[in-house]
Amino acid sequence: EGEFDLQISITQPPANDYFTNSIPINQSRQTLIYNYYSKLDETLDYAIPGVNNSLWWNVTPVETGTLSLRSVDGNFSQDYWRLMALDQGDYRAINPVTQSPGLKTFNVNAGEPCFLWFAVPNGEIGEGQLSFELWANPANDDFGQPVDITDFTTTTYSNGEVRKYSLAGRNNGSTDPGE
Repeated sequence: EGEFDLQISITQPPANDYFTNSIPINQSRQTLIYNYYSKLDETLDYAIPGVNNSLWWNVTPVETGTLSLRSVDGNFSQDYWRLMALDQGDYRAINPVTQSPGLKTFNVNAGEPCFLWFAVPNGEIGEGQLSFELWANPANDDFGQPVDITDFTTTTYSNGEVRKYSLAGRNNGSTDPGE
């Protein structure tokens, strides 16, 4: 006989634990995720030693551009994230164009369905924030399509004037860096 306190938490596997339940990405956004109780039990799951979990997202971009996945909190390693495209009934891996700690960027094509496989080593299982960044390629990607910079401010000095030009933009998806 005696008294005790009992606390129970019941957690279901994440809904996007399966490829067939992948969550659509149709715009840039941040989301809170957890990968407790997710498993590797599908034929499309990658077999990587020390990884026994996976989550799935899908994207069919409206415009050709880039998809970046970022671990906002920095607690998920990018080494195990994969993107694949459906190509005439078969799935093919899409190699990242850039990768750095907690960030991976892939080129994506307009109208081409892609599936993002997210996994981490068993020691990194937990909760965190992911940022999905979906960007169209810039319109001025090459020398033949320049964007005029016409916005400037002028400061007048005794020996002349100085014009300061400014333009904001992104260089994602540029096909000829340095052009």
